[in-house]
Amino acid sequence: MSLLRLAGAFLTVAVASTGLASAAPTYGTDYKPPKLSHLGRSSVPIAGSGTVIIKVLVKSDGSFQVQNVIRSTNSGDNAAALDIAKNSSYHVGTRGGQPATAFYDFTLRFKGKSVSSPDEGGAVASGAISTINSLLRAQNYTGAAAEFDKMSSIPARDRSVAGSVYATAAVQLHTSNAQQSLAYAQKAVSLSPSGASYFALGVAQLANNQNANAVASLKQAHDMGGGPKSSRDRAAVDQYLIQAYNATGDTADANAISAELQRIAPNTSSSGGVRVPPVFNQAVQSMQAGKYDDAVKLYEQAAQQDPTIAVTAYAQAALAIGKMDKPDFNRMKTEADRAVALNPNDPTANFAQGVALIQLSVSNNNRAQKNQGMDALNKADSEAKAAQNTQLSNAIENFIKSVPQ
Repeated sequence: MSLLRLAGAFLTVAVASTGLASAAPTYGTDYKPPKLSHLGRSSVPIAGSGTVIIKVLVKSDGSFQVQNVIRSTNSGDNAAALDIAKNSSYHVGTRGGQPATAFYDFTLRFKGKSVSSPDEGGAVASGAISTINSLLRAQNYTGAAAEFDKMSSIPARDRSVAGSVYATAAVQLHTSNAQQSLAYAQKAVSLSPSGASYFALGVAQLANNQNANAVASLKQAHDMGGGPKSSRDRAAVDQYLIQAYNATGDTADANAISAELQRIAPNTSSSGGVRVPPVFNQAVQSMQAGKYDDAVKLYEQAAQQDPTIAVTAYAQAALAIGKMDKPDFNRMKTEADRAVALNPNDPTANFAQGVALIQLSVSNNNRAQKNQGMDALNKADSEAKAAQNTQLSNAIENFIKSVPQ
């Protein structure tokens, strides 16, 4: 593949990922209460038959506090019930896929000298859940997802918790490991088809450039919830839905959701997905139609209309020039220089500048330009990695490999 075609090949990735945050916002309105994961034992003698219900506060970090006896049909069993509660372990409750502090009503049934709980039938094996709980306490959701992957099957009562873990891990991985993110998101939807899991699926699909599928999944997340959503939750969905609509060239729907976002979260940063000038969306559409000269002019207009997106607009204009049949690399460098001047640490801007310099060095047989280009490319690669933008980093490194020695 030639240098020119490599520069153009990256453009699709750059446009699709414009504006995506390096870490996805938390989304979710659905609530899953805490529950038993492992029934403990008691050193306190059991008095006899009866039922005792203990209130346990299960905290978001996985720790817990046994509170008190709620009800009891045999007060002689209360001490044993409290001791068992202290020696048991619990699944953390979740709200929107994120751990949430909540109370758990722990029911214990005593029969003679034996004890059971109606909740223990669905509990995961104690060794596995102990590991998972430890990972959740450390907020290591990708590790917890990997532990769930090791199970031959996930008990029915644990499917919603596993789904929440997979969804959270998928969102966390979408910038660093897009393929794994998609696999986890698909498992999340399969286990627990909630608004949070569809949100995770949409984010993962967007990271994998499955833009039409991302629109469908994020629209599903947008429409689900079954009740009032917090502005933060709704804004998170809207931000990514706007990105998906823009990536598919659906300007009308992108602007409609942008207007909704401004109503519910008027202080949202423009880089997080607020309404961009229509001319920017027109530039994206021109790019997708192969009208590169039109795209450059429209990106320049967008940069002038909205300074907050000027860096992105100028960088995209530079990359659009690189896709032309007869690219003017001096012109490409001029657009890239504008972007770098506005933000010297923007990875896409430095990538575009590096491509232009390398192409000019080949045409001019200019070693100094080549060195400048390599400096820009290496800087862009470091910046992309720092932002955990794996797609951009891979594109930069592939281009570097193609540079003539």
